[in-house]
Order: sequence, then structure tokens, then C-alpha cells
Amino acid sequence: MVRVTRCANGLTVVSESVPDARSATVGFYFEVGSRDEPAGQAGIAHFLEHLVFKGTYKRSAREIVEAFESRGGDVNGETDRELTAYFGRVLADDLPLAVEVLGDMLCHPRLDPRDISLELGVVAEEIKRYEDSPHEQVHDYIARALWPSSALGRPVLGELDALRALSRDDLLEFVNSRYIPQRLIVSAAGRISHDELVRLAEEHFTREPPDSPASPERRAELAPGNVLCCEKDLEQVHLCLGCPGYPMGDERRFALALVNSALGGTASSRLFQEVREKRGLVYSIWSYIVRLTDTGALIIAMGTSAENVPRVLEVVRREAADIAQRGLKPEELERARRHAQGSLVLAHENIAARPGWNVQSLRATGRVMSIDEIVARIGAVTREDTARVAAETLGAGPLCAAAVGPVTEKELKPLVAPVC
Repeated sequence: MVRVTRCANGLTVVSESVPDARSATVGFYFEVGSRDEPAGQAGIAHFLEHLVFKGTYKRSAREIVEAFESRGGDVNGETDRELTAYFGRVLADDLPLAVEVLGDMLCHPRLDPRDISLELGVVAEEIKRYEDSPHEQVHDYIARALWPSSALGRPVLGELDALRALSRDDLLEFVNSRYIPQRLIVSAAGRISHDELVRLAEEHFTREPPDSPASPERRAELAPGNVLCCEKDLEQVHLCLGCPGYPMGDERRFALALVNSALGGTASSRLFQEVREKRGLVYSIWSYIVRLTDTGALIIAMGTSAENVPRVLEVVRREAADIAQRGLKPEELERARRHAQGSLVLAHENIAARPGWNVQSLRATGRVMSIDEIVARIGAVTREDTARVAAETLGAGPLCAAAVGPVTEKELKPLVAPVC
């Protein structure tokens, strides 16, 4: 059973009780990410996620990790465009300890100047690793092509020059203005008591709400037709195509999920079968959906030799145009439907994934949708629904494109004309 409580100080607590479980996973999810960073501070959200693990006024970095690992658990964090999350998995009886340690980290980070200097080196190496991974780098380039005037177009990892310019006061200001109850969802799943979780969250997240908390300013305009290339001497061209999608709470998201599945979301999809299995032009090709508060995108990703790029894009554009003009075939729709419903149920078997799942559902709709409800919504999607959303996304106009490898914008742009 899922329960939600909105506390008097603005904090939201979500729990999913699984009585037969012997573990509990709890996360502190702040509605702040890379798109909320001030100009000139690209990467501060991700850098801060690293720094809170470096110690508090009560615990060292090692003591934070040992609090979880000494009992068989683990703790970690992650930063995305709209969320920063800190989460731990423990035995059910150790949930109070997990909430207390996470609360200590997030309310009392030491942010010692020596730790800041050391961790800057760690993040610098992370950025260098990313720059050495063109198959990852291209996804940031397509974001920049889609949202060129928004912070959504910046890498979550940030920029080294901006990070080097940060002061301790900058980090403290970011924490104090954004790590606040109104932006926090504490979510847990496992053998837990909801009332106890609420009590623990209120006891251990002790930051006072500001008098007038500022809401995140999130209005990103998608720019069709942009083409960006990062020319590198590589064996392959790593390539993404992007078109408009829908915000996370949009009712059309269920139909778009099925279009994505049939287009490139599975190994039985059109793109995988036509481009890889029938023609042998790629090792990997797939599509995925980006859902954000106010915007979204459908993205097709692939890697191929430079000489194969025209042939690959010809097939991709042809298949995308066919779906945009006709929607899904009956057999495709049923296959995509069964895959979406089945994978959803199987994913929900993982208790550790449920806190994050419930947070995303709450953010999208203002409530936590049950698995049965989502399965039913997927089951209600019609061919007409898929045809409409395919026309609105794949057929909306010029595609955005991004590439990393031996290709220029001049060479790529003629190959990514509108699919319809």
C-alpha cells in the first residue's frame, strides 16, 4: 500500500509498505537539478551531490559509508536535470539509522575547503572520462540541439572552469536556498511503517523552510532542426536524432511509450530489425523518451561507420515517416502493449526501485498511480492514439541531430530533413 503525507513545513513523505520484505530502501529526492543552476555555475548541483558525502560536523566520509556497509547496506546519490537524490538500502530494522544519517548529510554538510579541492579533482576525472566516451557524450549534444537556450542543454556534470570558480559560499548558498522542505520528497519502500517514516523525516530533516521559497523556473523552448557536431577522429560516428515529446504528466505519454517501443525501444523494434538485423549497418540502435516538467523529447540513438551514415539515416527516416503517417500496425501495437505492461510489472518486483518510481509518479500527476492503473491505461491505447502522437512527434517538423565523430554539420544537415 502506498501512502502520501504532506507535512506542515512543506516536506512530502511517500511510503510503500511491503510487509513480506526484510529490507527497506529510503531516498531523499530534491526537486533541483542541473537546469536550476545559476548562470556561470554549471555543474554545481552534481558537485554538491559529491560533497555532501565528504562528511558532516558529526561524521567523516568514511563513517557515513560505514554506517550503511557495516550492516550490509549501501548508500549512493545521483543528479539529473530536475532531481538530486540520496538513497540507501538497509535491513528493515535499520531504517531509523538510514534516515538519521541521510538527514545529517543533507542538513549539516561540512563543505571543508580541503574536501572541496580534493573532490574537484575527482569530478574533473569524471568529466574527462565522459569526454573519452563519445557514445555518452552525444546524448548531451542532442540535448543542447533540442534546448539551445535552456540549461537543459548543458551537461549535468558541468564545466570545469565554472566548477573551479566556485567558492564555499556559493555552495552554501545553493544548499540553503534549494535543499529546503518544499523541494524535498522522502520516499521509502519495504517493511516500513508510514507513520514512523513521517516521524523520522520530520525529526532528522531539520532545515527550516524559508519565508518565501522560490519555485523552480522551468520553461524550456524546443528548437527544431538544430544540428550539432563534435568532430573527432574516431572509428564510428555516434549519432542522435531528436523530435518533440511531451511533459511528464501529459496524458499522451502512454501512447508515445508504445510508439517508442515499436520504433526502437526493443530488440524486436523496427529500427533494430531493419538497420541491424537485416542490413548489418550498426551494432547498436535504439530510441528512448525524455520526460521533464514542462517539455519532452523522443530520441533515436545509434553508432555506425562514417560511410554508413547516409544509408542508416535513410532507413531511420523511412521507418519514422511510415509510423508518423500511418501509426502502428495492429500486431506492432499489441506487441508493444504486452512489452510495456510486462516490463512494468517485472520492474516493480524490484523493491529498491520503488521509491524513485513513486517520486516520479507523484511529480507527474500529483499522486502515486498504481501498477494496475498504469497497466490499464496502456491497455486502453488505440491505433488512432499512436497515429496521432506519432504525427505530433516524429512528423512535427525538422529533426534535431547531434553527432560525435568523423562528420561535419555541413555533411549531416542534408541527411536529417523532416521525416514527413
